[in-house]
Amino acid sequence: MVLTMLIQGSPDLGVRGVRSSKTAPVSPLSPTDWLKHGLSALAAGGPRALRAEVLARELGVSRGSFYWHFQSLDDFHAQLLSFWTHVAVDKMIDLHERAAASPQSRLKAIVLHAFTTDLRFERAMRAWSLEAERVATALAQIDARRTAYLSRLLRAAGHDQKSAAARARLMYTAFVGFVVRPSPADARGEQLANFIVSTLLKRNPTS
Repeated sequence: MVLTMLIQGSPDLGVRGVRSSKTAPVSPLSPTDWLKHGLSALAAGGPRALRAEVLARELGVSRGSFYWHFQSLDDFHAQLLSFWTHVAVDKMIDLHERAAASPQSRLKAIVLHAFTTDLRFERAMRAWSLEAERVATALAQIDARRTAYLSRLLRAAGHDQKSAAARARLMYTAFVGFVVRPSPADARGEQLANFIVSTLLKRNPTS
């Protein structure tokens, strides 16, 4: 999926593959290596997996490598949130802005991606936000930026400001509900995405 690819291997982020503890690394781990592994650890084990000794053991290095890049666990958490924001908002918007010409095409592409991608990172962040105020604040900012982008696309597609804002909120609320449901994204996600886009792009959905 696109989001997973951005996290795991985008050359724009300078991300390289993190080796398991069974393979000796050729070069020292970078901060980005730690951060992308942190996202994977969060998705697999929840916030309690984000401990220096646990991450270091999984990566086959000492805790000293962790503290070489991060002043503290709190600093690591802060940088992890910034990294997630960059991947899940900045890079994602840039990807869709460059991939499609019309606002309608961009809207269709980004909604289709949202409902068919690997949601484990998104789901993990929302679970973490329930017990960490900093994460909840960061997630609220991410939600606001994504909703504003959807609203901008809807305005460019012909809706007035009030209609675009309302439709964007409705669209994003449907996405959040889809994220927190227990079953993973599948073909039904594509059907739902297509229905949402076709309905909300209409000037008069009741006609």
